[in-house]
Amino acid sequence: EQIQLMNSTNYLGAVYTVQAFLKHISRGTIVLTSSAGGQVGIYGLGPYSATKFALRGFAESLHMELLDRPIHVQVAYPPDTDTPGFAEENKGKPKACALMSETAGLFQPEAVGKRMVMEAIKANPPFGVWFGLDGWMLSTLTAGMSPVSSTIGALCQVSLMGLLRLVSLFYLNDFWNIVVKCHQHPETPPSVAATATNPIQEA
Repeated sequence: EQIQLMNSTNYLGAVYTVQAFLKHISRGTIVLTSSAGGQVGIYGLGPYSATKFALRGFAESLHMELLDRPIHVQVAYPPDTDTPGFAEENKGKPKACALMSETAGLFQPEAVGKRMVMEAIKANPPFGVWFGLDGWMLSTLTAGMSPVSSTIGALCQVSLMGLLRLVSLFYLNDFWNIVVKCHQHPETPPSVAATATNPIQEA
């Protein structure tokens, strides 16, 4: 039931909203709010990450479908943000998940909101909006076949992806060590990537 609710809110809610308003939009930028959890899967956030990853695929398809119209599509990947929803999420978050999240820090909602707005109103908005150094690294690593809005951005992805992949292996090693230690000294039962957290408030 929780998984269905999360999917209905985070993914289908965004899709249905775009479908409802698209026929009334003549120009501008459609912004879909994903999450850093929509760029990398994290322990305990399986269903949540799945809905946020799905937004990326929807956005890429939508971007291609709107190429003949002056409408841009953008995906924002906010990190952990100091909101009441995040505070509620932390109450049931597995220890391993909490320790991994701490590595990226906590951002203020005003800063996140301002950056999203400023990126959306640019003359040539970028497809992806990242936050902080970790966010930039993740966006570069996971660029895949997503659209690029600048030559500089494309060159960064092409030239730095190999190096950043090497850096990411150290991050992954730290994450795996955290999981092993938490399983050896559990405070809560190990998650099956589904139950303990309910980050639906971040949608």
